[in-house]
Amino acid sequence: MPDVSTLNVKLHGQLIGTVTYLGGERTVFAFTDGYVNDPQPEHPEP
Repeated sequence: MPDVSTLNVKLHGQLIGTVTYLGGERTVFAFTDGYVNDPQPEHPEP
């Protein structure tokens, strides 16, 4: 079984996805369903 590592990705404090290292030079990024289905995500003022 390959060694798999993950990294959660946040944008303005909201979890938006995960980067998964699959070994060698392979990585994948997947958005969370909640982020994809949110028609107008709230972003704080800078």
